[in-house]
Amino acid sequence: MEATTFLLQKKHYILKDNIYLRAVNVKDLERVDQITSVVNSAFVTNAGWTSISSLINGDKVTPGDIKALILETIDYERTKTQLLCAFERHPTKIKNGNNTNYDDYKEKEVDNESVIGTYLIKGGRTKFPASAQRTDQLENEIGDSECYYDLYCILPSYQSQGLGGKLQRAGSLYARDVLGYESAIMWAFENRTPELLACSD
Repeated sequence: MEATTFLLQKKHYILKDNIYLRAVNVKDLERVDQITSVVNSAFVTNAGWTSISSLINGDKVTPGDIKALILETIDYERTKTQLLCAFERHPTKIKNGNNTNYDDYKEKEVDNESVIGTYLIKGGRTKFPASAQRTDQLENEIGDSECYYDLYCILPSYQSQGLGGKLQRAGSLYARDVLGYESAIMWAFENRTPELLACSD
């Protein structure tokens, strides 16, 4: 296993108490619907400060989009994509073993986790979306040493607790320390409505 792959699988960033950030993996394909719900709750409802419901039509992402991003994350060396998720641990005590052996029947703690935020990193000369065209010498491509951020959000019920800033800092550290990027770009709007496009002309 290459060192980069090992780091991508093992690197976690603690955000707060039982909340941490990591890259998604193949097991998270079981969480596609949950991740989709978090992103759309943050972006297309009016429950939180990240809402852009007046600027886009329909959902921000579909389950198919999230599944594709998870598969791209697993294949990072080719795709240069990393979808990070913030997870909250919910320790739960369960019975272990059976009634015939007292020692095996002791309670043990297991971690049930839920997704509460996302942070997408894309790089490696990735084409910019049409909504974020740049007019520089890179011909609307990101350079090899820079990346861009997207799907930066926290579930509305977890907002206003300082987690958004911690997510941003942890995601930036991941991009720099694990993926090796020297600079990053983030833009505010994507999939803009015709009205917004008209205003920006």
